[in-house]
Amino acid sequence: MQLTGAYTTYINNITVDYFIEDEKLISTYCSDRNMNQWWAALAASYRVSDNLRLKFTAKYFYTYVPQLQEIKNNSTIAILDINYFWKDFSLNIYGSSATSKLNRCSLISEKSPATYGASVSWSHKGWYIEAGTENPFTRHSRYREHADYGVYQYNQVQTSRIYQRTGYVKLAYTFDFGRKTSRDKNDVDRSINSAIMKAN
Repeated sequence: MQLTGAYTTYINNITVDYFIEDEKLISTYCSDRNMNQWWAALAASYRVSDNLRLKFTAKYFYTYVPQLQEIKNNSTIAILDINYFWKDFSLNIYGSSATSKLNRCSLISEKSPATYGASVSWSHKGWYIEAGTENPFTRHSRYREHADYGVYQYNQVQTSRIYQRTGYVKLAYTFDFGRKTSRDKNDVDRSINSAIMKAN
């Protein structure tokens, strides 16, 4: 098991800013704000047997801008990874919960959906074959972005064909070629009373 944590401050962080002037919405940048982030992570791995391995990771993030009380983000994420090995075969099943993060420049909260997948591979001598899939039972993964700047609110929901149901096949062969090299004999006289060793 492993437990880690950190605190980070981005001093004079350059971010977007909005304000009203003469009944117009003005967009600009400012560099007199800081961004603070706390995070902690717990990782645990367990060997159930010679063939089965489990790994679990849980993370917590808290990000906020002291000068803007409405700009903050709480986020948790859990990741599970299962690996099974049998002879030349290996099976991997994984999953990750939905999470969100605060963009350091735009101050937009970006929310990502949960993901999951599986893969099976075979390796023998120089050959390696792998087939896998991600989100096989999810039709529409939606990503949300939103922010509240006080005088201006932003909200967007989008979907992408890149992060939908996917499948893949990998085929690789490793060639073993080139001149074989061997180490030279370590022929050094260590009986010499000197800090500098002399080779025979």
